[in-house]
Amino acid sequence: MAWIPLADRLSTMPLPLVIAGPILRKVTESSVTVWLALSEQADVTLEIRDLEEQVANSLFSAQRPTVRIGPKLHLVAVTARCGNKPPLSAGTIYYYDVSFTTKNGKEYPLSEAVGASGEVAYTYTGKRLPSFALPPENLIDVRLIQGSCRKPHADGPDALAMLDDIIEASIDSPLGRPHQLLLTGDQIYADDVADVLLLMLTDAASTLLVDPEPLPRPDNSESLAKMLPPTTRSDVILKEARLTTQESRSHLMSFGEYMAMYLFVWSDVLWPVTTTSGTDRNIPIFIDLYKALSKTPGAQARLPGLVDSIKTQLSGVEQFQSTVLKVRRALANVPTAMILDDHEITDDWNMTREFCNNVYGSVLGMRIIQNGLLAYALCQHWGNAPEQFEKQPLSAAANPAGVTLLNMFDNAQKYADIAETPFLKTVLGLHVPAKLEAQKPYAVYHDVGARAQTAGGWVDSLSLLYHYSLEAKAYQVIVTDSRTWRSFPLPGKTAPPDLIAQAQLSFQIGKTPELGNRLLLIVVTTNMPPGPTIRQGARDLPTIVQLDGAKHWYDEFYDSWDITRVNYARMLAEISRKFKPNTENVRSGGLVLLSGDVHSSSASRITYSAVEQVGDVSGAPTGAELSIAQLIGSSLHNQSADTIGQHTTGYSYVPPVRKFKVNVSEALKQPIKLIEGFVGWNPVTTTAFLNVGTFTEFVGEDSNERDLKFDPNLCTVTLRDEILPSADARMPYLWEKRLDRITKKPHYQIRLDYLKVTKTGRYKYEPKVIESSNDALRLSSERAHAYEDYIHSVNSGSQMVGFNNIGEITFIRNLPRQNGSGFTDLSTRYIVHWQEKGMVQFVFYDLSLDVSDPTYPQVSYPAKKV
Repeated sequence: MAWIPLADRLSTMPLPLVIAGPILRKVTESSVTVWLALSEQADVTLEIRDLEEQVANSLFSAQRPTVRIGPKLHLVAVTARCGNKPPLSAGTIYYYDVSFTTKNGKEYPLSEAVGASGEVAYTYTGKRLPSFALPPENLIDVRLIQGSCRKPHADGPDALAMLDDIIEASIDSPLGRPHQLLLTGDQIYADDVADVLLLMLTDAASTLLVDPEPLPRPDNSESLAKMLPPTTRSDVILKEARLTTQESRSHLMSFGEYMAMYLFVWSDVLWPVTTTSGTDRNIPIFIDLYKALSKTPGAQARLPGLVDSIKTQLSGVEQFQSTVLKVRRALANVPTAMILDDHEITDDWNMTREFCNNVYGSVLGMRIIQNGLLAYALCQHWGNAPEQFEKQPLSAAANPAGVTLLNMFDNAQKYADIAETPFLKTVLGLHVPAKLEAQKPYAVYHDVGARAQTAGGWVDSLSLLYHYSLEAKAYQVIVTDSRTWRSFPLPGKTAPPDLIAQAQLSFQIGKTPELGNRLLLIVVTTNMPPGPTIRQGARDLPTIVQLDGAKHWYDEFYDSWDITRVNYARMLAEISRKFKPNTENVRSGGLVLLSGDVHSSSASRITYSAVEQVGDVSGAPTGAELSIAQLIGSSLHNQSADTIGQHTTGYSYVPPVRKFKVNVSEALKQPIKLIEGFVGWNPVTTTAFLNVGTFTEFVGEDSNERDLKFDPNLCTVTLRDEILPSADARMPYLWEKRLDRITKKPHYQIRLDYLKVTKTGRYKYEPKVIESSNDALRLSSERAHAYEDYIHSVNSGSQMVGFNNIGEITFIRNLPRQNGSGFTDLSTRYIVHWQEKGMVQFVFYDLSLDVSDPTYPQVSYPAKKV
């Protein structure tokens, strides 16, 4: 059956009231927030219950009107607060109900408002309402889920749909079910969009928003997004908007397209109807694209060369659609936190000063970034920080920026009425290049207005603040924003950025509620540091950019926290301040870093020991001992031949095309070092370019000893004892060097371990749920026995997961140390699930959070001539 545009389908099958949702968002012991997208204006009532029966107690409730985004699209994130009623508590399953009263006075229960999807859109077998449970007070009972990078047309099944099975297996267990979902970036892909999907998104945008958005062009003309159909956008995106993505032919452009993408990835409603047999999904195919391009001169002539890629896209999109309803139900039944990375907007977003000058200096580039950020604010951030969208006592004349933003929509007839409003850019944190240049150093930033820390988090009258924290009894999650607070302190238009500006680190990390005795988790959307193959490329192959022939390797070298750069050391110093000093005035503790971005999952452990830290002033050193577990969760749905290569090869995998182009195969065959050591100095108290040691370069007959000079921008030095042979005469001999001696005692040391998995296995059914006993000292062996009931061990020694996957984070006490010397006080177990050959596969990594774990001694540095 041919694809039928949404407007035509609505003539025979009107939209249900609820287009997307309910999605359960921020949940605390005193508040519950639920996000929905509706097809018409309504007052939305949220009611929290202790039972799902009609006679259940209504614990507390709230009502909020929707915000008009377009004639057929209305949004709301309604928050119910307990007020003077008892707060919610752990160990209990709670239910919520949503009801609606439309503008004409008609009332709808949730079961009717969702339309044909029915209750399966939000409930499980035998249930009538969606439910949730608060994180337990005992850390070893906490179950967190992590994932990132979800591209609709990627290969393989959508791993986020696996969450639906995990919840269903534990739906009646307040301790066994997932307590929080952390989506750590790239919830949508704006740049790498399937051509067949863009056709549906543009169609849906024009149907829901009705009034088209004129997109400004550099020649002062205007275009509509529908005038630039799929496959035709590359020149406009790259030359006029000046974006740098390599996937540009079907890039999202209009605000309506960005909004439609969220609705498509979170809900089944706008997708073409699937037949009962599931064999006919009515998604656009090649002929539909051909027809859409009929009015674009020359466009049809290019299509024959795209037949194979469009066919592959279609297969991926169809498979993605087949499980969207499972994703919708899962998102209704677990509190979900989100943060943006680059693909919500465009690839390489804010990567370099050159990018910012070019894109924000283009009227079209600025509009596209604005459209993406606005959709993010409404669809993701509103649920992350509902306090920023509610009236707060800031001042007599000021509301939080989110309130002003929603009022702008309510007071406008169409988006075009507010698109050019200067204050909209202020709210979102967007500025023209002249204002970025005026920052010292050059930086992207948010304006500061009336600002206050409320019970829910920070609010500001001029700008949204995309970072936030999640507070639970047993842990604290700090969600950082490393995209809209970047600074560029180094000269040069393509120099690497500080991912979070120096002054902003103390705000995003330090200005959060006190940690107390809870566990600290920090979300950084890009790896801190990245995997060893990226680090090897940046460190050992200095001419790889020229040899590779690619425009840049910014996306791999600059888009992670480089462990040798000063910004990394500043971050560690700021993190250490979350811990109270011990009797020796050393701030000591274990924490978990959650990151994604790289389309494969793995784990690494960082040990940081300091007698003086970056930023300390003379005469006032601060000591620190940190044990950091980095859990990389990616991708939910973006596997490729390269990620499968990582899955089968491990950390040493290098894409064949790059290995061929750089022609250094012998060097790349050298074993990746899974343990690395680093030393560093505080640039505040260390003279720039001071001689701190020696190293040997031109290893071999032409060996030459040189001074190791302290660079305050690269304040951490790699301790390397390997000598890598040259495999190609074009590679500079500088690449072959050996650190011989350090003459100035370092202020801090870092040990980095890239970990192999502890165990792998597979199962056909979910593990049984173990309820907490009255014994407060319940040992981890109980959980281990449960695992033995359902897994079939396969092997160990794997390093990375490259199939679409979803991560599960739990905590264990009294786990045997890897070196056999006793037990850890606390470890985190990172379980990564994926589907392969009809089975659910898993691996798990055990990471000790004990600072004093003798398994991980500091790597010694050469203090004298070797």
